Amino acid sequence: MSKKLTIGFACFDDVEGAFFTLAALRFYHHKHLEDIELLVIDDFPNKTEGLQGLCELSGARYIHEAVNKGPARAKNNVFKHATGEYVLLIDSHVLLCENAVDYIIDGIFYNLIKNNMWVGPLVNEMGNIIATHLEPKWRGAFYGTWDVDNEIVDGKMKEITMHGAAFMLMKRKHWPEFSPNFEGFAGEEGYIHEKVRINGGKVICNPKLKWMHRFVRGRPISFKLDNADRVYNYLIGFYEIKYDVNEVIAFFRKDGMPEETIQEAMQRALVVYPDIFKN
Repeated sequence: MSKKLTIGFACFDDVEGAFFTLAALRFYHHKHLEDIELLVIDDFPNKTEGLQGLCELSGARYIHEAVNKGPARAKNNVFKHATGEYVLLIDSHVLLCENAVDYIIDGIFYNLIKNNMWVGPLVNEMGNIIATHLEPKWRGAFYGTWDVDNEIVDGKMKEITMHGAAFMLMKRKHWPEFSPNFEGFAGEEGYIHEKVRINGGKVICNPKLKWMHRFVRGRPISFKLDNADRVYNYLIGFYEIKYDVNEVIAFFRKDGMPEETIQEAMQRALVVYPDIFKN
């Protein structure tokens, strides 16, 4: 019998993060666990050391399916393998704040989520809200600038344009999917949220769904960070959601990205979509 909710994440060589995420779900959100499937997708080519054993100890379903093409495509596999009617997709190093799962279960019971995506405020290690949404503006080499909406902070559930991609709740059948053409890191934020709207839904920030993300790392990351992938993903993403791809090129040139990197990304994008630069 399928569960009401799957809480799942893709993991790439991050057993430490997965340990705390799974442990926190077991310790602090156990009230509804009989209605919840815990799912871990291992995207590391040779399996993340210790992760399968951790899942067995934690009562989580473990699947090794190494696409190894970046986090977006690995996240698609969470929805692919989930059995819950609804899916909360998180990162492997995200902690849910007090009662967040209770509010999600209420949303499911009262059919409040519908074809929308629910997200929640991002808090810091002190529990203070540091972001309720992303503004669609470039910063650094990233599309999206963190911001705080005081109405959400004060408790109002509100539609937003975009958010981070480390906490997303949707009915499984309405998941719009990240592009199968993405490769490597970047391009998730904004893209997936616009696809929700293209499909007739809204992105809603529920102030009760607070979560914390581990930004501090004790060891270097092991996944690939490549600037050509970054530019390429934004080009592919902007094209697919009918944004202006020239904005991507103009931004990275202004930001100082080497021209050869931009040209490499453009050539790769042309292979996928030959008409991408015709307008």
